[in-house]
Amino acid sequence: MTTKHLSPEIVSLIHHVELNESGWWKKAVSQVVRAVLWMNKGAMSLSQLHAALKKELGVQFTDDVLNKQLDSLSGQGSIVRLPGPLFKLTEKIDQELGISHAKAITEQEVCHREFLDSCAQFCVDLDSSKAWNEFSNSLVTAIHVTGANLFHLLADGNLQRDIDWVARFLSKFENQHQEGLRKVLSAFFAPGNHACRNQVLRLLSAHFFAEASQLRPDTLLLIEGGVKVRSIKVVLDTNFVFSVLKLHDNPGDDAAISLIDAAQTGWSNLEIKLYVLPGTLDEAQRVLINQMQMVERIRTTQAMARVALTQPLPSIAKKFFDSAAQSPGLTAKTFFQPYIDDLRTILRDKGIAVLEAHPSVYNQRQDVIDDVLDEQRREEVELPEQRRKGYETLLHDAVLWHAVNDRRRANTDSPFDVEYWAVSIDWRLIAFDRKKRVANESRLPVVLHPSNLVQLVQFWVPRNEDLDAILVDSLRLPLFFQSFDPDDERATVKVLEAISRFENVGDLPEKTLKVVLANQALRGRLKHAEASNDEVFKLVRDELLMEHR
Repeated sequence: MTTKHLSPEIVSLIHHVELNESGWWKKAVSQVVRAVLWMNKGAMSLSQLHAALKKELGVQFTDDVLNKQLDSLSGQGSIVRLPGPLFKLTEKIDQELGISHAKAITEQEVCHREFLDSCAQFCVDLDSSKAWNEFSNSLVTAIHVTGANLFHLLADGNLQRDIDWVARFLSKFENQHQEGLRKVLSAFFAPGNHACRNQVLRLLSAHFFAEASQLRPDTLLLIEGGVKVRSIKVVLDTNFVFSVLKLHDNPGDDAAISLIDAAQTGWSNLEIKLYVLPGTLDEAQRVLINQMQMVERIRTTQAMARVALTQPLPSIAKKFFDSAAQSPGLTAKTFFQPYIDDLRTILRDKGIAVLEAHPSVYNQRQDVIDDVLDEQRREEVELPEQRRKGYETLLHDAVLWHAVNDRRRANTDSPFDVEYWAVSIDWRLIAFDRKKRVANESRLPVVLHPSNLVQLVQFWVPRNEDLDAILVDSLRLPLFFQSFDPDDERATVKVLEAISRFENVGDLPEKTLKVVLANQALRGRLKHAEASNDEVFKLVRDELLMEHR
Protein backbone atom coordinates (compact mmCIF):
# COMPACT_ATOMS: atom_id res chain seq x y z
CA MET A 1 0.00 0.00 0.00
CA THR A 2 1.36 3.41 -1.02
CA THR A 3 1.41 6.28 1.48
CA LYS A 4 1.73 9.75 0.04
CA HIS A 5 2.34 13.12 1.59
CA LEU A 6 -0.70 15.36 1.16
CA SER A 7 -0.15 19.03 0.38
CA PRO A 8 -1.35 21.61 2.95
CA GLU A 9 -4.09 22.68 0.51
CA ILE A 10 -5.50 19.14 0.29
CA VAL A 11 -5.31 18.78 4.09
CA SER A 12 -7.17 22.08 4.40
CA LEU A 13 -9.88 20.88 1.99
CA ILE A 14 -10.30 17.64 3.94
CA HIS A 15 -10.83 19.65 7.12
CA HIS A 16 -13.44 21.81 5.40
CA VAL A 17 -15.38 18.82 4.08
CA GLU A 18 -15.33 16.69 7.22
CA LEU A 19 -16.02 19.47 9.74
CA ASN A 20 -19.06 20.60 7.77
CA GLU A 21 -20.40 17.13 7.05
CA SER A 22 -20.12 16.14 10.70
CA GLY A 23 -22.14 19.17 11.80
CA TRP A 24 -19.22 20.53 13.83
CA TRP A 25 -19.25 23.94 12.12
CA LYS A 26 -22.88 24.65 13.07
CA LYS A 27 -22.10 23.77 16.66
CA ALA A 28 -19.06 26.08 16.61
CA VAL A 29 -21.12 28.98 15.22
CA SER A 30 -23.60 28.59 18.09
CA GLN A 31 -20.68 28.66 20.52
CA VAL A 32 -19.31 31.84 18.94
CA VAL A 33 -22.73 33.54 19.00
CA ARG A 34 -23.14 32.70 22.69
CA ALA A 35 -19.69 34.13 23.41
CA VAL A 36 -20.53 37.42 21.66
CA LEU A 37 -23.79 37.72 23.61
CA TRP A 38 -21.96 36.99 26.87
CA MET A 39 -19.28 39.57 26.10
CA ASN A 40 -21.91 42.21 25.30
CA LYS A 41 -23.61 41.78 28.70
CA GLY A 42 -27.01 42.72 27.34
CA ALA A 43 -29.60 42.17 24.65
CA MET A 44 -28.53 42.55 21.01
CA SER A 45 -30.37 42.95 17.74
CA LEU A 46 -29.54 40.91 14.66
CA SER A 47 -27.63 43.82 13.11
CA GLN A 48 -25.65 44.34 16.34
CA LEU A 49 -24.73 40.66 16.36
CA HIS A 50 -23.52 40.91 12.77
CA ALA A 51 -21.39 43.93 13.65
CA ALA A 52 -19.92 42.26 16.75
CA LEU A 53 -19.06 39.06 14.88
CA LYS A 54 -17.35 41.11 12.16
CA LYS A 55 -15.42 43.15 14.74
CA GLU A 56 -14.35 40.30 17.00
CA LEU A 57 -13.77 37.51 14.47
CA GLY A 58 -13.77 39.11 11.04
CA VAL A 59 -16.52 36.72 9.90
CA GLN A 60 -19.81 37.55 8.19
CA PHE A 61 -22.79 35.20 8.33
CA THR A 62 -25.92 35.68 6.25
CA ASP A 63 -29.14 36.64 8.05
CA ASP A 64 -30.48 33.21 7.20
CA VAL A 65 -27.55 31.35 8.82
CA LEU A 66 -27.53 33.57 11.89
CA ASN A 67 -31.30 33.31 12.35
CA LYS A 68 -31.11 29.52 12.20
CA GLN A 69 -28.42 29.52 14.90
CA LEU A 70 -30.51 31.84 17.07
CA ASP A 71 -33.54 29.57 16.60
CA SER A 72 -31.43 26.58 17.63
CA LEU A 73 -30.06 28.37 20.71
CA SER A 74 -33.56 29.48 21.67
CA GLY A 75 -34.82 25.90 21.38
CA GLN A 76 -31.97 24.71 23.61
CA GLY A 77 -32.86 27.28 26.26
CA SER A 78 -29.56 29.16 25.81
CA ILE A 79 -31.06 32.48 24.72
CA VAL A 80 -34.36 34.34 25.05
CA ARG A 81 -36.02 36.57 22.48
CA LEU A 82 -37.12 40.01 23.60
CA PRO A 83 -39.34 42.49 21.72
CA GLY A 84 -37.48 44.25 18.95
CA PRO A 85 -36.51 41.51 18.30
CA LEU A 86 -33.53 41.41 20.64
CA PHE A 87 -31.60 38.39 21.86
CA LYS A 88 -29.92 37.75 25.20
CA LEU A 89 -28.47 34.81 27.06
CA THR A 90 -30.58 33.15 29.72
CA GLU A 91 -29.31 33.88 33.22
CA LYS A 92 -28.23 30.26 33.71
CA ILE A 93 -26.15 30.16 30.51
CA ASP A 94 -24.69 33.59 31.24
CA GLN A 95 -23.37 32.33 34.59
CA GLU A 96 -22.09 29.06 33.10
CA LEU A 97 -20.18 30.90 30.39
CA GLY A 98 -18.69 33.25 32.98
CA ILE A 99 -17.36 30.29 34.98
CA SER A 100 -16.03 28.53 31.85
CA HIS A 101 -14.31 31.69 30.63
CA ALA A 102 -12.64 32.29 33.98
CA LYS A 103 -11.41 28.68 34.01
CA ALA A 104 -10.01 29.02 30.47
CA ILE A 105 -8.19 32.25 31.36
CA THR A 106 -6.71 30.61 34.46
CA GLU A 107 -5.50 27.61 32.43
CA GLN A 108 -3.97 29.94 29.88
CA GLU A 109 -2.04 31.78 32.61
CA VAL A 110 -0.95 28.54 34.28
CA CYS A 111 0.29 27.19 30.94
CA HIS A 112 2.33 30.35 30.31
CA ARG A 113 3.81 30.37 33.82
CA GLU A 114 4.74 26.68 33.75
CA PHE A 115 6.57 27.13 30.43
CA LEU A 116 8.57 30.05 31.86
CA ASP A 117 9.36 28.05 35.02
CA SER A 118 10.56 25.09 32.92
CA CYS A 119 12.78 27.41 30.90
CA ALA A 120 14.27 28.83 34.07
CA GLN A 121 14.97 25.28 35.30
CA PHE A 122 16.40 23.70 32.12
CA CYS A 123 17.79 26.75 30.24
CA VAL A 124 19.27 28.95 32.94
CA ASP A 125 20.71 31.74 30.77
CA LEU A 126 17.96 31.75 28.11
CA ASP A 127 15.40 34.57 27.76
CA SER A 128 12.26 32.65 28.80
CA SER A 129 9.86 35.23 27.33
CA LYS A 130 11.58 35.05 23.95
CA ALA A 131 11.44 31.24 24.05
CA TRP A 132 7.70 31.39 24.87
CA ASN A 133 6.98 33.75 21.97
CA GLU A 134 8.93 31.59 19.51
CA PHE A 135 7.25 28.44 20.80
CA SER A 136 3.75 29.95 20.58
CA ASN A 137 4.33 31.00 16.99
CA SER A 138 5.79 27.61 16.06
CA LEU A 139 2.86 25.78 17.63
CA VAL A 140 0.29 27.92 15.79
CA THR A 141 2.18 27.41 12.51
CA ALA A 142 2.27 23.65 13.07
CA ILE A 143 -1.50 23.61 13.66
CA HIS A 144 -2.12 25.67 10.51
CA VAL A 145 -0.07 23.25 8.41
CA THR A 146 -1.01 19.89 9.92
CA GLY A 147 -4.42 20.66 11.46
CA ALA A 148 -5.98 17.63 13.08
CA ASN A 149 -2.73 15.69 12.68
CA LEU A 150 -1.43 17.64 15.66
CA PHE A 151 -3.92 15.64 17.74
CA HIS A 152 -1.36 12.81 17.48
CA LEU A 153 0.87 14.97 19.62
CA LEU A 154 -1.56 14.56 22.52
CA ALA A 155 -2.94 11.13 21.66
CA ASP A 156 0.21 9.15 20.91
CA GLY A 157 3.17 11.47 21.42
CA ASN A 158 3.96 11.78 17.71
CA LEU A 159 5.42 15.30 17.62
CA GLN A 160 6.86 15.21 14.12
CA ARG A 161 4.00 14.12 11.88
CA ASP A 162 3.99 15.78 8.43
CA ILE A 163 6.15 18.70 9.55
CA ASP A 164 9.19 18.58 11.81
CA TRP A 165 8.05 21.69 13.63
CA VAL A 166 10.00 20.81 16.77
CA ALA A 167 13.29 20.86 14.85
CA ARG A 168 12.37 24.18 13.25
CA PHE A 169 11.57 25.65 16.65
CA LEU A 170 14.82 24.42 18.19
CA SER A 171 16.88 25.67 15.23
CA LYS A 172 16.10 29.24 16.29
CA PHE A 173 18.22 28.79 19.44
CA GLU A 174 21.88 28.08 20.08
CA ASN A 175 23.00 24.45 20.38
CA GLN A 176 23.65 24.65 24.12
CA HIS A 177 19.96 25.45 24.75
CA GLN A 178 18.37 22.86 22.46
CA GLU A 179 18.57 19.89 24.81
CA GLY A 180 17.12 21.97 27.64
CA LEU A 181 14.30 23.14 25.39
CA ARG A 182 13.48 19.52 24.54
CA LYS A 183 12.95 18.96 28.25
CA VAL A 184 10.75 22.08 28.37
CA LEU A 185 8.62 20.69 25.53
CA SER A 186 8.39 17.30 27.24
CA ALA A 187 7.06 18.99 30.36
CA PHE A 188 4.66 21.11 28.30
CA PHE A 189 3.16 18.09 26.51
CA ALA A 190 3.29 15.72 29.49
CA PRO A 191 0.01 13.74 29.84
CA GLY A 192 -0.61 15.18 33.30
CA ASN A 193 -0.16 18.82 32.23
CA HIS A 194 -3.87 19.48 31.68
CA ALA A 195 -3.62 23.27 31.50
CA CYS A 196 -1.20 23.18 28.56
CA ARG A 197 -3.03 20.27 26.93
CA ASN A 198 -6.28 22.27 27.00
CA GLN A 199 -4.49 25.28 25.53
CA VAL A 200 -3.34 23.22 22.54
CA LEU A 201 -6.86 21.86 22.06
CA ARG A 202 -8.32 25.38 22.14
CA LEU A 203 -5.86 26.38 19.41
CA LEU A 204 -6.94 23.33 17.41
CA SER A 205 -10.63 24.30 17.78
CA ALA A 206 -9.86 27.83 16.60
CA HIS A 207 -8.11 26.43 13.54
CA PHE A 208 -11.06 24.12 12.88
CA PHE A 209 -13.45 27.07 12.96
CA ALA A 210 -11.41 28.95 10.36
CA GLU A 211 -11.08 25.91 8.08
CA ALA A 212 -14.77 25.00 8.34
CA SER A 213 -15.99 28.57 7.74
CA GLN A 214 -14.21 29.42 4.48
CA LEU A 215 -11.31 28.06 2.50
CA ARG A 216 -7.95 29.82 2.30
CA PRO A 217 -7.15 31.69 -0.94
CA ASP A 218 -4.35 29.23 -1.79
CA THR A 219 -6.73 26.27 -1.36
CA LEU A 220 -9.29 27.89 -3.68
CA LEU A 221 -6.53 28.59 -6.19
CA LEU A 222 -5.61 24.90 -6.19
CA ILE A 223 -9.24 23.91 -6.79
CA GLU A 224 -10.01 26.45 -9.48
CA GLY A 225 -6.78 26.02 -11.41
CA GLY A 226 -6.88 28.30 -14.43
CA VAL A 227 -10.40 29.66 -13.84
CA LYS A 228 -9.99 33.40 -13.21
CA VAL A 229 -13.64 34.33 -12.61
CA ARG A 230 -16.39 31.81 -11.92
CA SER A 231 -19.79 32.87 -13.24
CA ILE A 232 -23.03 31.62 -11.68
CA LYS A 233 -26.36 32.48 -13.31
CA VAL A 234 -29.46 32.33 -11.10
CA VAL A 235 -33.03 32.34 -12.43
CA LEU A 236 -35.56 33.56 -9.85
CA ASP A 237 -39.05 32.26 -9.14
CA THR A 238 -42.03 34.59 -8.61
CA ASN A 239 -42.12 34.30 -4.81
CA PHE A 240 -38.43 35.16 -4.72
CA VAL A 241 -39.19 38.33 -6.70
CA PHE A 242 -41.74 39.37 -4.07
CA SER A 243 -39.12 38.75 -1.37
CA VAL A 244 -36.63 40.96 -3.21
CA LEU A 245 -39.25 43.71 -3.52
CA LYS A 246 -40.21 43.23 0.17
CA LEU A 247 -43.84 42.86 -0.88
CA HIS A 248 -44.70 39.89 1.32
CA ASP A 249 -43.72 38.06 4.50
CA ASN A 250 -42.27 34.60 3.98
CA PRO A 251 -39.89 32.45 6.07
CA GLY A 252 -37.57 32.45 3.06
CA ASP A 253 -37.28 36.25 2.85
CA ASP A 254 -34.02 36.42 4.82
CA ALA A 255 -32.39 33.81 2.59
CA ALA A 256 -33.60 35.65 -0.53
CA ILE A 257 -32.12 38.97 0.65
CA SER A 258 -28.88 37.18 1.55
CA LEU A 259 -28.60 35.90 -2.02
CA ILE A 260 -29.18 39.39 -3.43
CA ASP A 261 -26.49 40.77 -1.11
CA ALA A 262 -24.12 38.01 -2.25
CA ALA A 263 -24.78 38.88 -5.90
CA GLN A 264 -24.05 42.56 -5.27
CA THR A 265 -20.76 41.90 -3.46
CA GLY A 266 -17.79 42.60 -5.72
CA TRP A 267 -15.61 39.49 -5.48
CA SER A 268 -12.59 39.28 -7.74
CA ASN A 269 -13.05 35.55 -8.45
CA LEU A 270 -16.85 35.21 -8.50
CA GLU A 271 -19.64 36.75 -10.56
CA ILE A 272 -23.32 36.13 -9.79
CA LYS A 273 -25.90 37.16 -12.38
CA LEU A 274 -29.62 37.21 -11.54
CA TYR A 275 -32.43 36.67 -14.05
CA VAL A 276 -36.18 36.25 -14.33
CA LEU A 277 -38.13 34.67 -17.18
CA PRO A 278 -40.71 36.66 -19.16
CA GLY A 279 -43.34 34.30 -17.74
CA THR A 280 -42.23 35.18 -14.20
CA LEU A 281 -42.77 38.88 -14.93
CA ASP A 282 -46.24 38.07 -16.28
CA GLU A 283 -47.13 35.92 -13.27
CA ALA A 284 -45.88 38.53 -10.78
CA GLN A 285 -47.93 41.23 -12.50
CA ARG A 286 -51.05 39.02 -12.45
CA VAL A 287 -50.65 38.44 -8.73
CA LEU A 288 -50.17 42.16 -8.06
CA ILE A 289 -53.25 43.06 -10.12
CA ASN A 290 -55.33 40.52 -8.18
CA GLN A 291 -54.06 41.88 -4.86
CA MET A 292 -54.81 45.45 -5.92
CA GLN A 293 -58.34 44.55 -7.00
CA MET A 294 -58.89 42.73 -3.69
CA VAL A 295 -58.26 45.84 -1.58
CA GLU A 296 -58.94 48.83 -3.86
CA ARG A 297 -62.54 49.32 -2.66
CA ILE A 298 -61.51 49.48 1.00
CA ARG A 299 -61.30 53.01 2.39
CA THR A 300 -57.79 53.17 3.81
CA THR A 301 -57.87 55.46 6.79
CA GLN A 302 -55.06 54.85 9.26
CA ALA A 303 -57.49 53.24 11.69
CA MET A 304 -58.95 50.98 8.99
CA ALA A 305 -55.46 50.00 7.83
CA ARG A 306 -54.43 49.02 11.36
CA VAL A 307 -57.57 46.87 11.70
CA ALA A 308 -56.89 45.25 8.31
CA LEU A 309 -53.43 44.21 9.50
CA THR A 310 -55.08 41.98 12.13
CA GLN A 311 -57.19 40.14 9.55
CA PRO A 312 -56.31 36.88 7.71
CA LEU A 313 -55.29 38.57 4.45
CA PRO A 314 -52.54 37.56 2.00
CA SER A 315 -49.18 39.00 3.03
CA ILE A 316 -48.92 41.17 -0.11
CA ALA A 317 -52.23 42.87 0.75
CA LYS A 318 -50.99 43.34 4.30
CA LYS A 319 -47.90 45.10 2.99
CA PHE A 320 -50.23 47.66 1.41
CA PHE A 321 -52.17 48.18 4.63
CA ASP A 322 -48.92 48.46 6.58
CA SER A 323 -47.91 51.34 4.27
CA ALA A 324 -51.42 52.84 4.45
CA ALA A 325 -51.20 52.89 8.25
CA GLN A 326 -48.11 55.09 7.91
CA SER A 327 -49.34 57.24 4.97
CA PRO A 328 -52.90 58.58 5.32
CA GLY A 329 -54.86 58.52 2.07
CA LEU A 330 -52.63 55.99 0.29
CA THR A 331 -54.66 54.18 -2.37
CA ALA A 332 -54.19 50.64 -3.63
CA LYS A 333 -53.54 51.94 -7.14
CA THR A 334 -50.85 54.35 -5.94
CA PHE A 335 -49.15 51.53 -4.04
CA PHE A 336 -49.38 48.70 -6.60
CA GLN A 337 -49.38 50.41 -10.01
CA PRO A 338 -45.62 51.21 -10.17
CA TYR A 339 -44.83 47.53 -9.62
CA ILE A 340 -47.40 46.48 -12.22
CA ASP A 341 -46.35 48.98 -14.90
CA ASP A 342 -42.57 49.08 -14.40
CA LEU A 343 -41.63 45.76 -12.81
CA ARG A 344 -38.93 45.08 -15.40
CA THR A 345 -37.29 48.46 -14.70
CA ILE A 346 -37.49 48.04 -10.92
CA LEU A 347 -35.86 44.61 -11.11
CA ARG A 348 -33.18 45.84 -13.51
CA ASP A 349 -32.22 48.51 -10.96
CA LYS A 350 -31.71 45.68 -8.46
CA GLY A 351 -29.39 43.87 -10.87
CA ILE A 352 -32.00 41.39 -12.16
CA ALA A 353 -32.20 40.98 -15.96
CA VAL A 354 -34.72 39.12 -18.14
CA LEU A 355 -33.56 35.76 -19.50
CA GLU A 356 -35.31 35.12 -22.75
CA ALA A 357 -37.24 31.84 -22.83
CA HIS A 358 -39.92 32.63 -25.36
CA PRO A 359 -43.43 31.56 -24.26
CA SER A 360 -44.39 30.67 -27.83
CA VAL A 361 -41.75 27.92 -27.65
CA TYR A 362 -41.87 26.66 -24.07
CA ASN A 363 -45.62 26.96 -23.53
CA GLN A 364 -46.26 24.59 -26.44
CA ARG A 365 -43.48 22.06 -25.91
CA GLN A 366 -44.89 18.60 -25.33
CA ASP A 367 -42.53 17.74 -22.44
CA VAL A 368 -43.53 20.95 -20.65
CA ILE A 369 -47.26 20.31 -21.18
CA ASP A 370 -46.87 16.71 -19.99
CA ASP A 371 -45.30 17.94 -16.74
CA VAL A 372 -48.15 20.41 -16.21
CA LEU A 373 -50.79 17.72 -16.75
CA ASP A 374 -48.95 15.31 -14.42
CA GLU A 375 -48.86 17.96 -11.69
CA GLN A 376 -52.55 18.74 -12.20
CA ARG A 377 -53.45 15.08 -11.74
CA ARG A 378 -51.23 14.79 -8.66
CA GLU A 379 -52.73 17.88 -6.99
CA GLU A 380 -56.28 16.65 -7.71
CA VAL A 381 -55.48 13.55 -5.66
CA GLU A 382 -53.36 15.08 -2.87
CA LEU A 383 -54.71 18.60 -2.29
CA PRO A 384 -58.12 20.18 -1.62
CA GLU A 385 -59.41 22.29 -4.49
CA GLN A 386 -58.72 25.63 -2.81
CA ARG A 387 -55.03 24.75 -2.36
CA ARG A 388 -54.34 23.56 -5.91
CA LYS A 389 -52.27 25.65 -8.30
CA GLY A 390 -53.99 26.80 -11.46
CA TYR A 391 -52.88 25.75 -14.94
CA GLU A 392 -51.01 29.04 -15.55
CA THR A 393 -49.06 28.70 -12.30
CA LEU A 394 -48.12 25.09 -13.00
CA LEU A 395 -47.12 26.06 -16.54
CA HIS A 396 -44.88 28.81 -15.16
CA ASP A 397 -43.19 26.32 -12.81
CA ALA A 398 -42.61 23.77 -15.57
CA VAL A 399 -41.21 26.39 -17.96
CA LEU A 400 -38.86 27.67 -15.25
CA TRP A 401 -37.53 24.16 -14.63
CA HIS A 402 -37.05 23.33 -18.31
CA ALA A 403 -35.56 26.73 -19.23
CA VAL A 404 -32.82 26.28 -16.62
CA ASN A 405 -32.27 22.58 -17.28
CA ASP A 406 -31.96 23.21 -21.03
CA ARG A 407 -29.04 25.57 -20.38
CA ARG A 408 -27.00 22.89 -18.59
CA ARG A 409 -24.67 20.38 -20.13
CA ALA A 410 -26.19 16.91 -20.38
CA ASN A 411 -25.36 14.31 -17.71
CA THR A 412 -23.57 16.78 -15.44
CA ASP A 413 -22.86 15.26 -12.02
CA SER A 414 -20.42 17.82 -10.63
CA PRO A 415 -21.61 21.14 -9.15
CA PHE A 416 -18.43 22.67 -10.59
CA ASP A 417 -19.81 22.15 -14.10
CA VAL A 418 -23.15 23.86 -13.42
CA GLU A 419 -23.55 27.48 -14.46
CA TYR A 420 -27.35 27.86 -14.30
CA TRP A 421 -29.52 27.36 -11.22
CA ALA A 422 -33.15 28.16 -10.46
CA VAL A 423 -34.00 29.46 -6.99
CA SER A 424 -37.36 29.41 -5.25
CA ILE A 425 -38.92 29.60 -1.79
CA ASP A 426 -41.87 27.51 -3.03
CA TRP A 427 -41.44 24.06 -1.49
CA ARG A 428 -43.90 22.58 -3.98
CA LEU A 429 -41.68 23.66 -6.88
CA ILE A 430 -38.65 22.24 -5.04
CA ALA A 431 -40.59 18.97 -4.60
CA PHE A 432 -41.36 18.99 -8.35
CA ASP A 433 -37.62 19.29 -9.03
CA ARG A 434 -36.98 16.35 -6.72
CA LYS A 435 -39.46 14.23 -8.68
CA LYS A 436 -37.84 15.22 -11.99
CA ARG A 437 -34.39 14.29 -10.68
CA VAL A 438 -35.60 10.86 -9.59
CA ALA A 439 -37.15 10.30 -13.02
CA ASN A 440 -34.02 11.54 -14.84
CA GLU A 441 -31.59 9.81 -12.45
CA SER A 442 -29.88 13.15 -11.88
CA ARG A 443 -27.70 13.77 -8.84
CA LEU A 444 -27.90 17.56 -8.94
CA PRO A 445 -30.94 19.74 -8.29
CA VAL A 446 -32.15 22.32 -10.78
CA VAL A 447 -34.19 24.31 -8.25
CA LEU A 448 -32.62 25.37 -4.95
CA HIS A 449 -33.91 27.15 -1.90
CA PRO A 450 -31.96 30.45 -1.61
CA SER A 451 -30.30 29.33 1.63
CA ASN A 452 -28.79 26.35 -0.22
CA LEU A 453 -27.59 28.55 -3.06
CA VAL A 454 -26.02 31.06 -0.66
CA GLN A 455 -24.13 28.20 0.99
CA LEU A 456 -23.02 26.99 -2.43
CA VAL A 457 -21.85 30.45 -3.48
CA GLN A 458 -19.87 31.00 -0.29
CA PHE A 459 -17.68 28.02 -1.14
CA TRP A 460 -15.86 30.24 -3.66
CA VAL A 461 -15.40 33.16 -1.26
CA PRO A 462 -11.96 33.01 0.42
CA ARG A 463 -11.79 33.68 4.13
CA ASN A 464 -10.53 36.90 5.62
CA GLU A 465 -6.74 36.75 5.79
CA ASP A 466 -6.85 38.11 9.35
CA LEU A 467 -9.18 35.40 10.66
CA ASP A 468 -6.42 32.94 11.63
CA ALA A 469 -4.54 35.60 13.61
CA ILE A 470 -7.71 36.89 15.30
CA LEU A 471 -8.77 33.44 16.45
CA VAL A 472 -5.53 32.66 18.30
CA ASP A 473 -5.35 36.05 20.00
CA SER A 474 -4.73 35.45 23.72
CA LEU A 475 -7.84 37.43 24.71
CA ARG A 476 -10.27 36.00 22.15
CA LEU A 477 -9.15 32.35 22.25
CA PRO A 478 -10.47 31.50 25.75
CA LEU A 479 -13.66 33.46 25.05
CA PHE A 480 -14.75 31.63 21.91
CA PHE A 481 -13.18 28.20 22.50
CA GLN A 482 -13.41 27.46 26.19
CA SER A 483 -13.12 23.69 26.17
CA PHE A 484 -12.59 20.67 23.92
CA ASP A 485 -15.71 18.53 24.29
CA PRO A 486 -16.64 15.06 22.97
CA ASP A 487 -18.10 16.60 19.77
CA ASP A 488 -14.76 18.28 19.08
CA GLU A 489 -12.90 15.02 19.65
CA ARG A 490 -15.23 13.03 17.39
CA ALA A 491 -14.83 15.64 14.63
CA THR A 492 -11.04 15.48 15.02
CA VAL A 493 -10.99 11.71 14.70
CA LYS A 494 -13.24 11.94 11.63
CA VAL A 495 -10.79 14.36 9.98
CA LEU A 496 -7.84 12.10 10.86
CA GLU A 497 -9.61 9.09 9.37
CA ALA A 498 -10.22 10.99 6.12
CA ILE A 499 -6.60 12.17 5.94
CA SER A 500 -5.36 8.63 6.53
CA ARG A 501 -7.71 7.25 3.90
CA PHE A 502 -6.48 9.63 1.21
CA GLU A 503 -2.83 9.25 2.21
CA ASN A 504 -3.12 5.52 1.62
CA VAL A 505 -4.93 5.67 -1.72
CA GLY A 506 -2.01 5.62 -4.10
CA ASP A 507 -3.99 5.58 -7.36
CA LEU A 508 -5.61 8.98 -6.78
CA PRO A 509 -3.21 11.75 -7.86
CA GLU A 510 -3.59 15.14 -6.21
CA LYS A 511 -5.25 16.59 -9.32
CA THR A 512 -8.01 14.01 -9.04
CA LEU A 513 -8.14 14.21 -5.27
CA LYS A 514 -8.82 17.94 -5.24
CA VAL A 515 -11.77 17.47 -7.63
CA VAL A 516 -13.20 14.60 -5.57
CA LEU A 517 -12.96 16.58 -2.34
CA ALA A 518 -14.26 19.82 -3.85
CA ASN A 519 -17.27 18.00 -5.32
CA GLN A 520 -17.86 16.40 -1.94
CA ALA A 521 -17.79 19.84 -0.30
CA LEU A 522 -20.23 21.32 -2.80
CA ARG A 523 -22.61 18.37 -2.62
CA GLY A 524 -22.56 18.73 1.15
CA ARG A 525 -23.75 22.31 0.75
CA LEU A 526 -26.62 21.04 -1.40
CA LYS A 527 -27.64 18.29 1.00
CA HIS A 528 -30.84 20.05 2.13
CA ALA A 529 -31.93 20.10 -1.50
CA GLU A 530 -31.25 16.37 -1.60
CA ALA A 531 -34.02 15.64 0.90
CA SER A 532 -35.84 12.33 0.70
CA ASN A 533 -39.38 12.20 -0.64
CA ASP A 534 -40.71 11.96 2.91
CA GLU A 535 -38.78 15.07 3.94
CA VAL A 536 -39.98 17.00 0.90
CA PHE A 537 -43.54 15.93 1.62
CA LYS A 538 -43.18 17.18 5.18
CA LEU A 539 -41.84 20.53 3.95
CA VAL A 540 -44.76 20.86 1.54
CA ARG A 541 -47.24 19.87 4.24
CA ASP A 542 -45.78 22.38 6.71
CA GLU A 543 -45.89 25.10 4.06
CA LEU A 544 -49.55 24.36 3.35
CA LEU A 545 -50.43 24.37 7.05
CA MET A 546 -48.57 27.66 7.53
CA GLU A 547 -50.40 29.30 4.62
CA HIS A 548 -53.72 27.93 5.86
CA ARG A 549 -53.13 29.39 9.33
